[in-house]
Amino acid sequence: MTELKSEESGACLYVSFVHQSAKDFLRHHSSGLAAMNGPVDSKKTHADITNRLVSLLTMDRLFTPLFDAAKDLPLLPYAVFNWNYHMREMGTDFVTVLDEHKDFFRRASEARDRWWTWYHFEYPGQDPPRDVPLLHMACITGLYHLLEYALLKRNTLLGLLRTREVNRVWGNDQETPLHLMVKQGQDKMVHLLLKYGADVSIKNARGKTALDGAAFLGPYSVFLLLTASRTSREMIEADAKSSISQRRIATLLHTAARGGHQEICRELVEKWHYDIETKNEDGFTPLLVAVRCQHLALASFLVKQLGAQTTPRIKILESVFYTRERSRIKEALDSLSSNLGVDINAADEDGNTLFHRSYSPAFIMLEECIDGGLDLNKQNQQGETVLHRNFWLSATHERLRLVLKESHLDVNARDNQGCTPLHTLVAVAGHPDRTPWSLGLNNLAVLLDFGADRSLTDAQGRTPSQLSAEYLKQGPDEIYIEEGIDSSDEIDEMPCTMSMIVEILSRYATAPVDVRVPDHLGEEMGNGDQPAST
Repeated sequence: MTELKSEESGACLYVSFVHQSAKDFLRHHSSGLAAMNGPVDSKKTHADITNRLVSLLTMDRLFTPLFDAAKDLPLLPYAVFNWNYHMREMGTDFVTVLDEHKDFFRRASEARDRWWTWYHFEYPGQDPPRDVPLLHMACITGLYHLLEYALLKRNTLLGLLRTREVNRVWGNDQETPLHLMVKQGQDKMVHLLLKYGADVSIKNARGKTALDGAAFLGPYSVFLLLTASRTSREMIEADAKSSISQRRIATLLHTAARGGHQEICRELVEKWHYDIETKNEDGFTPLLVAVRCQHLALASFLVKQLGAQTTPRIKILESVFYTRERSRIKEALDSLSSNLGVDINAADEDGNTLFHRSYSPAFIMLEECIDGGLDLNKQNQQGETVLHRNFWLSATHERLRLVLKESHLDVNARDNQGCTPLHTLVAVAGHPDRTPWSLGLNNLAVLLDFGADRSLTDAQGRTPSQLSAEYLKQGPDEIYIEEGIDSSDEIDEMPCTMSMIVEILSRYATAPVDVRVPDHLGEEMGNGDQPAST
């Protein structure tokens, strides 16, 4: 069976492709009459098929993985995943199936346990669940009439009080029927569970309630159903208060933003008075959450309709790069610029742009950023270029070549203290607690290959070699005091690293080339066996 979804309406059309011999078997037709049998949509036909399929599920056998069992029963996978579709098509006439297959629909059923395991692909690495509750099965399969039948007072299938079963937590995730039904998004069945006493406040193994699930998954109609109860109102009121308490916890508003639901966000802000600028434990506002999750239409809605602030812009810009789909970046950047006023060259309060940072998810999309208008020439308030701050850019010849070709940067540019990128590399290596992951000795060679001048001095008259020699002269105690470091692990590595830097600066020979002029620049440009030529 194949599910076809309409992008415009969201409606689903189920189309099954079943061999004629299988249809004959399911509908009790003899092979001799197969050619005469056209498609039949009557409830009687669905009843016959449902009975056949459930019979396959209840056959007495030892448990084996589904596709091993299917070698002897080719129709078994179809039975596992589609018996509920045919039962649903029976409408209220489904009771005949219950009467014929009491073992499958009783309170505890090995056949139902086996079906659940197959349906969820055998729970790899975990023991198969036992005693699958009938209500949980009705919810996961979307069988409204079975759920209603199981909840009626006259029903004796469960053998327990209805109020206990409707709020029973079960399974590896310790979820109630309401948790499962919220995942299905069927408001009619959610309403039925609430009518019979489902508790919205019960948490699953991950500490999430059905209300959390509805805020994330939607739709709006299901969320509204859950908010109608007194328990839900108390939960939301407490959550709304936490949003204005500066406690930095994830709220329902963050959850709704993560799910991309405009109407739920509007409901929480306008009716329940959530603070639109509330921050979660990571310091993210709902706007940042929406951008990180690529819900750009929602991000625009939060700003234009609910008053979300677009500062600091650098954080919003960085958030958009958490997607791994390169093809969507241009569209995302255009949306940020036109709807939120956030430009690719946004900077923080110190003038640092996206690529002044030691790390950003944008780094792996450098070319896309350049195509989007990234200005690599910008300096921060300390006069530093991206080459002073971002060692990822100078980690390989390919990256640095691209940066230099797409900008007017100079590898010998000086900041306000007269430091070149070589000076800052040495300085960062001399502060072990602040050394970024992207900094290595290869950065030094790459900068030299592209023309970094070892003879230039900073404002204190020091060349990079002299600066590195100063760090070597410092004793460990001086470094501990200066850096405030408790552990000596990183400090012990510093003299070795700095010694290698001194060696490279004094002996590494190369022939620097201007990358803006066509040449045959290779990946391996210099060697360390000759006196320095620059």
